[in-house]
Amino acid sequence: MQYVTFHKASIANTHFHDSTLKNVSFQGTRLKSCNTIDCELDSVGFLNATLDGCFYGRVAAHGIRHLHTATITQGGATGEEVKRNREAILAALRPQQGERKESLEKRRAGR
Repeated sequence: MQYVTFHKASIANTHFHDSTLKNVSFQGTRLKSCNTIDCELDSVGFLNATLDGCFYGRVAAHGIRHLHTATITQGGATGEEVKRNREAILAALRPQQGERKESLEKRRAGR
């Protein structure tokens, strides 16, 4: 899927599998119970999107935009479950930040 905009759309129970999403925008979109597995995400935007119960596994993510503006939640889950889900999504979609954090921790440990 290339050069697609889902502006203020509602997408539910959708599975993206073994796909490439390039230059896709989910601006203001509500994604509910969507799974993205074995995919490449390149220049995907999440400006003011809502990710409710979504899962990202085995993805290669590059140039993810506006993820910090997205609401990541999980209807019916405990606060701890929501926190773990949010952390998993951020780790999958921002792998470079995890590498930077690990690198900083290694440098601090070496001092």
